Amino acid sequence: MNSGRDPQLKLLFLLSLFVAVLAFAIPWLTHFADRGFSVALVLVWLGLLITGVIQHRRRGLWLLLGAPLALFWPAVIAIWASGPVYLGF
Repeated sequence: MNSGRDPQLKLLFLLSLFVAVLAFAIPWLTHFADRGFSVALVLVWLGLLITGVIQHRRRGLWLLLGAPLALFWPAVIAIWASGPVYLGF
């Protein structure tokens, strides 16, 4: 990512990473009593991602680097809600 050419993309990237880290960390820090604040942060992250991809097209895909952090808890909840999972052990 050439950050010197587009300061707006750099700011969006840093903001996206910050929101993704918060979405991952807030449930741990609040002992899972955040009352939906982490869900709101995931939605904010998705909004930043969509905005970045619409404005910067392919270069906006750099914002996907925050996806593992931002989408960790939604993935865990989806797996948990789907029932027992056989891991092959």
